[in-house]
Amino acid sequence: MKRKIVCLGDSVTEGCFELFQTSYGFDTVRDPENCYVTLLSKVLGSGWEVVNAGVSGNNSRMAKERVEKDVIAEKPEFCVVCLGLNDMTDAFEKHCANMEAIFSSLVSNGIKPVLLTPPVACTYIHPDVGDFARLAAEKISSAQNGGALDRMTEADRRLAAKYGAPICDFYAFKTAQRLMGRDTTEDLSNYINHPSREEHKVMAALLYATFITL
Repeated sequence: MKRKIVCLGDSVTEGCFELFQTSYGFDTVRDPENCYVTLLSKVLGSGWEVVNAGVSGNNSRMAKERVEKDVIAEKPEFCVVCLGLNDMTDAFEKHCANMEAIFSSLVSNGIKPVLLTPPVACTYIHPDVGDFARLAAEKISSAQNGGALDRMTEADRRLAAKYGAPICDFYAFKTAQRLMGRDTTEDLSNYINHPSREEHKVMAALLYATFITL
């Protein structure tokens, strides 16, 4: 019998990359074949089933509301939880309460949570960000530079420790690169918050290293 993983998250998990302008503002290129979920499935091999439960635009509240339908109903052994980017400009306390509810629900249903921390978001307005997305870039870079995602990610790490959940710390990896001088905004396909296809390979590799020990 295959071991089953459900990946619960936002646009990063769904497999969203570049942005493009539309009549209603902007939308995103969806390329799930190159997102970390699909890549993880390939490297884990035939003994595993990996289900993508990522929905673009989801914050922790939205993800919490669909845990029963999208995760528990699938009866997986593990659930990878990757959230926070869409909570950066919301109340910190709301994020913490929603994540607690998600982890508690998973554990009470016999599902082992695995925390995948998010990428570092943009730290400046990249010159290649289109005018249609500039306001979003300004808002997110301000929250990133103000420490919002740092605080949320640290709270999520404490929550994972509380529930005995493994932590795949992509955020720490990207933070370390940034401190060593890497321009991590260049590693974002939309220059705001979506990791590039190469970065998804890194995420999949980090998750693979986590799962082969479980």
